[in-house]
Amino acid sequence: MFQANLPRVLGQIGDDDRVLDVGGWYRPLCRADVVVDLLPYATRGKGGWLGPGPEWFDASTWVTQDVCSAALPFPDKHFDYVVCSQTLEDLRDPIFLCSELLRVARRGYIEVPSRAAESVRGLEGRNYAGHYHHRWLVEVLDGELVFRFKTHAIHEDRRYHLPRGYGRTMSDADRIEYLFWQGTFKYREAVQISHIQTRRELAAFVDGIAPLSLTDRVLTRLRAPLTAWQYRDWRALVHPLNTHVRRERFPDGRFWEAVPEISTSSVQR
Repeated sequence: MFQANLPRVLGQIGDDDRVLDVGGWYRPLCRADVVVDLLPYATRGKGGWLGPGPEWFDASTWVTQDVCSAALPFPDKHFDYVVCSQTLEDLRDPIFLCSELLRVARRGYIEVPSRAAESVRGLEGRNYAGHYHHRWLVEVLDGELVFRFKTHAIHEDRRYHLPRGYGRTMSDADRIEYLFWQGTFKYREAVQISHIQTRRELAAFVDGIAPLSLTDRVLTRLRAPLTAWQYRDWRALVHPLNTHVRRERFPDGRFWEAVPEISTSSVQR
């Protein structure tokens, strides 16, 4: 959790409030009455603890569960406050968990890595953008959580990720996004079917933060003939993104480029 937000979180929790921490294994919230995580109680706290001790939870109120496999084992609105920090980006199905957070709690705090931080190359490996185990690029847009699948294409081309140098200039506040909510919040998955549209969206995001330098642009142009030679497909010379893959086709020859972006929201299970 972003340390600057911890006092506000604790200040919103009353003495008699029931508090749930979802995904708190690495750094559990001491004030939580109940913690739900895939990993066991005995190994908790590898990253320390959030807030002053002692822990309000114990082994009997630590629920070991895959939060994407089944509903949380609590009645509707059982908790007054729920914290879900640095968890949603890891999950197979964050949309389902968002629906469960709304079901079991009245208000809470959600935190995710910022999309910019998750797009920095070299964060956890020289040739990798962001954190290796994160499945989603997440943004908080006008109070709505928007999830995009973190496609492997983000790692391959400078147009799709931010340089390591940009990461060194980011503050702690730049590295996270968060949402304080009460009553309800909005969430959705932005689904992109077309690989060309996906690459264009990645490139547009990066260009809005750290546009390509002249050197990068020259090197990008030089890749086009190399790609054309590799695939013996000279259309790569005029491909709008000079991608490193063949363009996919429908059976009738139409390109995926025509497919619109769609969104999914909460699901019922």
